[in-house]
Amino acid sequence: MGIQVGTQLIAPNGYQMLEKDVTYYFLRSNATLERVGLVQYIVSPPRRVRNGKIVADAEAQYSTRLVVLPRCQFEQGLQTGEIVSCARQSTLPPWLARYEGIDLGWSDENRRHAHVRHDDRIDSRLKHIQSLLNMQTEILSSDNPEKAINKYARECTPVQNERRLRLWFLTYILFGQNRFALHYGIAAIGRWERRSAGAIKRGAPSTYKGKNHGYNVDEVMFKKIIEGFDRFARRGVKRGLIYEKALQYVFGCRIVTGQHRRKSYSQPDGTPYPSERQFFYCVGKEYGTSTVAEIKIGRGRARMELAPSKGSFTQAVSNLMECVEADGYFFEELPRGLIEGSPLPPLCEVRLRDVASGAIVGLGFSLGAERAAAYRMAMFCAAICKVKYCALHGVTIAPEEWPTIGLPSKYITDRGVGATATAFARDIVFKPAIRELTPSYSGQSKAVIESSHPKTTSNLDAPSYIQSQLTPALMIRREILATVRDNDCILAQSRLTPDLVDKVRTPTPIGLWEAMDRLGRNDAQRISFEDAVRNFLSKIPVKMKADGVFLKGRRYDSEHLRATKILEKVARSQGLDMDAYYLEGAARYIWIQVDGQLVELQLQLALRVQESAKNVSLQELQQWEAHERQQRSVHREHVHASNTAMRMRYEDETGKKSDGAITKNGRARRGTAQAKREAAEARAEHEGKDAR
Repeated sequence: MGIQVGTQLIAPNGYQMLEKDVTYYFLRSNATLERVGLVQYIVSPPRRVRNGKIVADAEAQYSTRLVVLPRCQFEQGLQTGEIVSCARQSTLPPWLARYEGIDLGWSDENRRHAHVRHDDRIDSRLKHIQSLLNMQTEILSSDNPEKAINKYARECTPVQNERRLRLWFLTYILFGQNRFALHYGIAAIGRWERRSAGAIKRGAPSTYKGKNHGYNVDEVMFKKIIEGFDRFARRGVKRGLIYEKALQYVFGCRIVTGQHRRKSYSQPDGTPYPSERQFFYCVGKEYGTSTVAEIKIGRGRARMELAPSKGSFTQAVSNLMECVEADGYFFEELPRGLIEGSPLPPLCEVRLRDVASGAIVGLGFSLGAERAAAYRMAMFCAAICKVKYCALHGVTIAPEEWPTIGLPSKYITDRGVGATATAFARDIVFKPAIRELTPSYSGQSKAVIESSHPKTTSNLDAPSYIQSQLTPALMIRREILATVRDNDCILAQSRLTPDLVDKVRTPTPIGLWEAMDRLGRNDAQRISFEDAVRNFLSKIPVKMKADGVFLKGRRYDSEHLRATKILEKVARSQGLDMDAYYLEGAARYIWIQVDGQLVELQLQLALRVQESAKNVSLQELQQWEAHERQQRSVHREHVHASNTAMRMRYEDETGKKSDGAITKNGRARRGTAQAKREAAEARAEHEGKDAR
């Protein structure tokens, strides 16, 4: 780097009159006098007393010293490396170094009720050195530039301080005639150590106790404040209670009653104690506002409401299904029962959401609780073609409406049932390679899925509930269609990158999925439908009989089952117990294993009905079975009562018992003349003829 006006130089080992570890600023190389001028800034301790008053935030005093070297020796020092440029070249003088890269014009914009603007101070300094700037060449080429500047300062009206005028003039030249190099020194404003200052009462004066009432916070009081906060600050404890206990137990304050029975604090030994604002100001300085907020309202709420954003969660992924987030939520409305329409337990829906595209890739359901089976069901949904999954629930969609297929590489969920071993595939091969558990009660740790849940509005009305007119199976069908709609309607513009903008047809999760899938940016793991059934669906005991497979009293059958000829091996009077795979929210289909082969069975009803009537959930089958069992019990009593009523009616009308027959030994004698005559009379009477 070349040497020019303002270049900062050092002599690492010292060089002639140059000291090591001291920065020198190159001013001018004078060819006429054969010498080089350098400027050194001299720092003096700040003046704490000014005009009889203590100035707590006074800055260190700076002055300049002109260092002159013979030109030949200076150039020799550069060539031999005895004098080198500083690795970092400052653009502002030392007292403003912390503001490099900052627009110092903001200092006036953020000042309220300023008596003198900083910009006006700069203009005033420039006005004082303007004549010196006009004579800059003559002054710097003179035998003694400092003497020339001092002479000018004494001739000014009013007389100017020689040290300050030299400082302004040389600084302005050394830093490229940047007006902000003459900016008022503001680095120390408000940064003085208050705990070591004088005894004059600081802070806003009390309006009713006097301007000097109270104490300054010294080191002893500060330590007691932190001790009191550490002892009594707990989550949920109000600020006032923390302060009250600290004054009582740490500062030893007592309560005194003054005029008008007004109570106040008093310290029996006269030792200082803080006001409430002093107390929490010191706590904030020690721990930071974020830590205080975490103690007061909890880490989760403080993180959600106060912590600044650290960026988007999507920045951690680049491909589809590289990471999915899973979570469940309950519907506000309660489903109705199949038989009597009574309110059932709430329905829980588990969603899997792809972080990259924002698409919902899996749905699972459970009734009454958030269960591991619902998470497996959602993984089953993610693994298979959505046309097939929707058809299992009685919903018809086109392949392009929900094209997501495959299992994720990384799986994020909370520490609930979704993290248990039973929430994943039975075969370790199909489990996610990376499983991440978020901290408890930290919704922001899986914000992608949390933000997709439906929102409910709370109110202060009396307790109430919403009764749906839909059964669980119908609610599930509705939510499947709602998911298809969400995937096609959610705006995904914020997820687009420059290389995808012209490739995404519609800025929705499905549009983004299709574009990234075409480019091969898809980490999804494909598995067969049969493997998905065996690994993710729940098992339930069923009984195979000669006419089909029975679940909860309902018969299941299919042509595939008949083709296996297994029913021919089951005796009509016997049954074969076995397990079947099923979808909890869609009991229309079940699957059984026959000789290692997966066989799909469909619900069979006694009468020809619409296909939609077969879309029932397992809970509805259980209600149906319980209802039939109750009906059979009632019907048995009805049969007995009807038989008794018939006999009683017969006796009332005929005077004889309906079951008055007796048993006799031997054969009935129907060939005798008397028997034949009575038979003829009975036949004639029955036919309405005369027996004669």
